[in-house]
Amino acid sequence: MSIFIATTMPSRLVRWSFFARACPVAAALLLAGCIDPIALIEPGAGDPAGERVAGVSLERLQPNVATEFEVDVPIDRRLEIIAEPSGGATLGIGPISSPDGQAFSAQPGATARSKDDAFQVQARGFGDLGVGLHFLGQSPTSGRWKFALVARPAQFAALRESARTASILENLLLAGYILSGGLGASQPAPETLRWFYPELADFKLPIDVTLRINLLAPGDSPAFPPAGGSTDPSSTPDPNSGGNDPNNSTGNPQEPTVPNTPIAGATVELVVQSGDAVPGQPGATFTWLSNPLVDSKGRVAFWGAYTGGSGSAGLYVWSNGALSRVIDGDPNAVGSAPGLDSGSYFGDIQVRYDGFSPNLSWASADRLVFTAATNGSPLPNGLFRYRLSDGHMLQILDCDDFRSLFSNVGDTFLCEFFNPVVSDDGYAIFTNRYTYFKTDQTFVFRNRGLFFSNGIETQAMLAPEFPRAVPGVASATFTDIELLPAMNYGIDVVLQASFSTPTGSGDHGVYRYTGGQLFRLIDNGTGRTWTGLPSGSVVGEAGKRFERVAVGPLRHVAIDTTITGADNVKRDAVILYGRNRWTEIKPNGLAASDLLTGVNEDGHLVVLAGGKPYLWNGTTAVDLAANLPAQLAGQGLTWSTFGGSINNAGHALLRYTRGGKPGLALWTGEKLVVVADASLGVPAATFDELLSGELPSLDNIDRSGVLKDRPEVDRVGRSSAINDAATFVFRVGTPGIDLQRNTADDYQAIYIGRGQ
Repeated sequence: MSIFIATTMPSRLVRWSFFARACPVAAALLLAGCIDPIALIEPGAGDPAGERVAGVSLERLQPNVATEFEVDVPIDRRLEIIAEPSGGATLGIGPISSPDGQAFSAQPGATARSKDDAFQVQARGFGDLGVGLHFLGQSPTSGRWKFALVARPAQFAALRESARTASILENLLLAGYILSGGLGASQPAPETLRWFYPELADFKLPIDVTLRINLLAPGDSPAFPPAGGSTDPSSTPDPNSGGNDPNNSTGNPQEPTVPNTPIAGATVELVVQSGDAVPGQPGATFTWLSNPLVDSKGRVAFWGAYTGGSGSAGLYVWSNGALSRVIDGDPNAVGSAPGLDSGSYFGDIQVRYDGFSPNLSWASADRLVFTAATNGSPLPNGLFRYRLSDGHMLQILDCDDFRSLFSNVGDTFLCEFFNPVVSDDGYAIFTNRYTYFKTDQTFVFRNRGLFFSNGIETQAMLAPEFPRAVPGVASATFTDIELLPAMNYGIDVVLQASFSTPTGSGDHGVYRYTGGQLFRLIDNGTGRTWTGLPSGSVVGEAGKRFERVAVGPLRHVAIDTTITGADNVKRDAVILYGRNRWTEIKPNGLAASDLLTGVNEDGHLVVLAGGKPYLWNGTTAVDLAANLPAQLAGQGLTWSTFGGSINNAGHALLRYTRGGKPGLALWTGEKLVVVADASLGVPAATFDELLSGELPSLDNIDRSGVLKDRPEVDRVGRSSAINDAATFVFRVGTPGIDLQRNTADDYQAIYIGRGQ
């Protein structure tokens, strides 16, 4: 439908097609159903060339409903959209598409821009009215632009907070209401639900939005400076952002962004977020992201799921402000998986809100090693190495190659690669879980082992088919090998394994593989003597794994475990092995309860003791919480029991919660600096979770290759959350209005920061 609007100026009649339709979002899924088009009043349309063509309308938006608009824009004009909310609401835009097929979106309250600046959206505070937006877009072709506005009511934050403290039954009722389309319906929420969640009483009140659409001719200036430029002095910060002005946020990671310095001591900038364009997949946008890893040069690797393209997920690298694709699961990209036949492709890459993604690890010499499924297999059946310096991709091993390591294999052989790392001299170390029939029809089900390969030859380090004597326990036999080893720069691998013994004691130990030999570090047997530990100490518990293990560049080994003394009293403990002896870490005489990081080249690490983080420097412990930054003082602070990282300079990342909301602090060597805090809205007000949300247990390590916040994968100086230059990465997110993970309104973002 085209609307012809005559203006008060008689010089000419201007044709401007403008449509609006409101489509309800239930559980953030766009559904069919539209209202009648809304005409837009357009004063001044008969302007001479070079003057702005402007239009203003008052739109009534249903909360959490995507209201769609269309407008025709000539080739020589830029599209400017200014949306001013009411009632404390927060506005977002997207999806928005230009006539040349480019797509873009921004979450409510977010500021973002595309790599070529064709799309720019800036969150703008309007005081008590809420947080609106300013959009600028341009296209090389004329035609119809389509965009949607979403208004998040002021009650949204309060509803999420209520859900945090509600009972399981109450949250189930809320989830059922949302998933049934309740938020998009016109009738009020049921009275019972409003009793549990009083925020729902006014949740559906319409939100009035003043919408201004301008068509800017060449030479015209926008109403406000573009995103990333100078801020508007008349703009008021978002009242819900904890003092962080959304104008200072930055956007699309595909170009260098303006660093956000929320608190002195570090800078933080956005790498990628949900809704950003996906490299190599025109029209696709990111949804979920994996935990990021940073290498020694500050490059960031992550897995990302997407919608709108071919395939569903891929592996990506951010370097110096540019985002590039390593692989994706496009089934049309046949021949893209190296080392296989010409019809092979990467496929069935699984990435979810939290906890699921293939394994990867950085190595020296610009190398990135990862597991992947090929040709539609649901299993990670290939091991690959990508080199950033020249873009060279190499298949290290696939199941056919791996199968040749075994004898007496029948027609069926399935394998899964896990947790690969590459040593500085180029050896790939990995674990594998495999199932096969022997030629005599004996069935081998899910055996697990540790292996290494140089790309030409593969050898078993420890596996049931390649037995080794259990060090230190006569007549014992290994029965299982854990899938998650820890490894340093060389071929020093520390692993956990179970064993059985007909005469001795113990059933689980920690071992070091180096130089082709397997050595015992410790096990849970009784009657052992461990140099440095009290006589009669039993380390660990029968029938249980050790909680966490880490190995440093110079062979220091840390273990999070328990110790039962001669008095038969069990306590939590973190023990450190170096110079042929064990040391129990006891800051100020307190037994450490949790190992938070890996071990650096000096044997330093961070532990939790008495609920506080301490940096163990070899002889003494530094209380990292002794002098808290002002933002954290007196705020009911709780330090997290996992998710830390350390570098060789002794800088560390530490997690915490404050008022039920997560945060991340950087230890600079002298003080703590807050680099992310959901309560403060740092670095942005669009998250309420620091991910991963929980420590993955060893029981779940094999589930689609979960990326872990564990000391085992804190490979100090090579592949971790912080490198030796104090460049660090982290991931945040929110499950959105429906409070449910793995739904369409989830939001995630990856940030990179630098200590100062």
